Amino acid sequence: MGKNAWIAVGAIACILCLSTAAAVRAASQRTGMEAQLGQMMEPGEMMGPGGNASMARRRFYRSHGVPLAYRGLQNPFPATEQYVNQGATLYAEQCAACHGPRCLGNGPSAPDLSSPPSNLAQIIHTPFATDEYLFWAISEGGELFHSDMSAFKDLLKPDEIWKIILAMRQGFPEPAKGASQ
Repeated sequence: MGKNAWIAVGAIACILCLSTAAAVRAASQRTGMEAQLGQMMEPGEMMGPGGNASMARRRFYRSHGVPLAYRGLQNPFPATEQYVNQGATLYAEQCAACHGPRCLGNGPSAPDLSSPPSNLAQIIHTPFATDEYLFWAISEGGELFHSDMSAFKDLLKPDEIWKIILAMRQGFPEPAKGASQ
């Protein structure tokens, strides 16, 4: 092999090393949940913009369950009138703009979103609407499924998310006047 051939081989090896280093760096920058989902999902399994993010989340759940951080979670609050009212108030303040007052996915902000909000009134009666699934969906939001839903884990306390789930399970009652959090 001549000198030019060795130079070409060296250049190719250098390019491969740089490409591998860039890929490793990109993978290491993926954080907890995103990395876990990326390892568990097939390419194209997450919906793109305008897709049905709710269906993508359910498909992920059927295949993989909830991410480890949410597995086995159960609502620690009993369905008392006080807690359900607190959850209904929180739902009205935090969720109704997108999901609608009766949870049909038709809130006043819904038309402006990249994918339609979930019809929670329907979802709550399905087998996959477990406590761990609902807590995961509310906590993490829809970013990983290309949905506009905010991640509420930094906006609401875990107790507040659980109370919203209580209200969902009680049929999305109207907030009682004077209900306190």
